[in-house]
Amino acid sequence: PPDLVARIEDTLRIVVEASVARVVDPSYTNIALLSAYLCNYAGNYFNEPSWSDYGEKLGSALFKIYQETETFEEYNSPTYYSVDLIALAYWRSYAPSARLREYGEIMEKGLWKQIGDFYHAGLKNMSGPYVRAYGMDMQRYLAALTLWLWTVLGKESVPLPDLATGDNAHSFTSGPIIAILGSRVP
Repeated sequence: PPDLVARIEDTLRIVVEASVARVVDPSYTNIALLSAYLCNYAGNYFNEPSWSDYGEKLGSALFKIYQETETFEEYNSPTYYSVDLIALAYWRSYAPSARLREYGEIMEKGLWKQIGDFYHAGLKNMSGPYVRAYGMDMQRYLAALTLWLWTVLGKESVPLPDLATGDNAHSFTSGPIIAILGSRVP
């Protein structure tokens, strides 16, 4: 309904204005990836060039940092890699900026390569050292990265904790968007 669309658009404007005002450091990977996409997309949607420009500049700065080491500051993070993959899939699929689409594809491929380098299929776990992980054993907590791996490897081949215990529901909330965006493993 039009009133719901108007409320969503009003909320989106507030979120973008807050993102621009925050001036997130491009090395704060997951937030910077999301903010760059959001501002670039919303700037185009609302015809606000300053937002689009901000998103593209933030994305370019983040890509420059990435190029130095071909990795993110939030290195080897089974917790945050899922958010990074979601943001990069937005970049490659929906960013109005051709530059961000290109950067998104490059960084997404690089991130999947890292995941492949550090994921041990036999142990169903990422090897350390970890930065920003909720746990050391992905079979004891539901790392959101598991949902991405599930789309590629199948349920039987991914680390799943006992879902009857603990609080794992929040990690499943990204499942539908992951299914829609689709995994692009090089």
